[in-house]
Formats: sequence, C-alpha cells, structure tokens
Amino acid sequence: MERAEENLKAQVGRGVQGAEGNDQMETAPSVDEDYALRNLFSYHAPRGDASLRYENIRSAAKQFAKVLLINVPRGADRDAAIRKIREAVMTANAAVALNGFSL
Repeated sequence: MERAEENLKAQVGRGVQGAEGNDQMETAPSVDEDYALRNLFSYHAPRGDASLRYENIRSAAKQFAKVLLINVPRGADRDAAIRKIREAVMTANAAVALNGFSL
C-alpha cells in the first residue's frame, strides 16, 4: 500500500504533458476544487425522496434492458448497450445523490 501511495505522489508531482509537448506543472486544487472533490467522492446517504427516485431510475432502466434483450440479437453490441444502461443508471443515481452538484 505504501508503494502505491508513493507512486501516486510521484505521478502527481511530475506534471502533465501539454498539447504542444511541453511540460506543465500540476497545481494543487483550489479551496473550491478541494471542497468539490471531497463532496464528489464521499458517501451521500439518501435524503427525502431519493430512495424513490433511485427505484424509479432502476425500474425504467430494467424495462429498457428487457426491451433490448427481446429485440436485439445476442452479441457484443447488445452487451455494450446493456452496459451503457447500467452506466446511465449509476450516473443518474450520482446526480440524485449529489442533488445536481458538479465540478
């Protein structure tokens, strides 16, 4: 674990390659960015009608996935479509949890 943390610190401290190929030094997040990152990557317990919203989102996604399973032939594209539905559910749930907050 310590080695992974050291590697991460080294990567962050190195800077990133810019569009013209020159190195740009990474800067520390501002206070607002730090708050945003803490908010984005922390647990948000359901409040108000959030649980109902999650259920509505999952239910609609499940119905759409059933439509795809019935109407789309097996294959990589169908698998990808189902995966995208799952991704949409997760993103929508995050929007509910964050109450529309974004970076």
